[in-house]
Amino acid sequence: MPYQPAFDLDLNFGQQGEEWIRTLLDSQWKCKGCGEVQGCTVEIKRERDMWHSTGNLFFEFEWNGKPSGFKATKADWWIHILTLNGHNQGALIIPVTMLRSGLRKLVSEGVARVTPGGDYNKARGVLLPLGQFYRLFK
Repeated sequence: MPYQPAFDLDLNFGQQGEEWIRTLLDSQWKCKGCGEVQGCTVEIKRERDMWHSTGNLFFEFEWNGKPSGFKATKADWWIHILTLNGHNQGALIIPVTMLRSGLRKLVSEGVARVTPGGDYNKARGVLLPLGQFYRLFK
């Protein structure tokens, strides 16, 4: 599916990812903090094809001057689905608190950088080389 900058198409694209994760987890997801299925929240984002050619992941934290993405979410977990030609290739899963602190640290170390992105560069986010994702866990 070629990229088209329209909210309704992006929403549908994201919802397809949510359904894929629901199917994979089959209601067995347990919150790290409480050990319960109920009450655990998950933010799911799908990364389109560009990651495959650039080797980078984009973690949005601001859109149109307002907090968004990992900065605004109230979820316990972040799931970042990697797609290629409209097909899910895999997913990266991390607690939101660890994502926030890890990205902040990696930006300060120069491993990741803040950059504009998204439709018409209205978003700002952290660009992280895919091969450095493991460093968020330190």
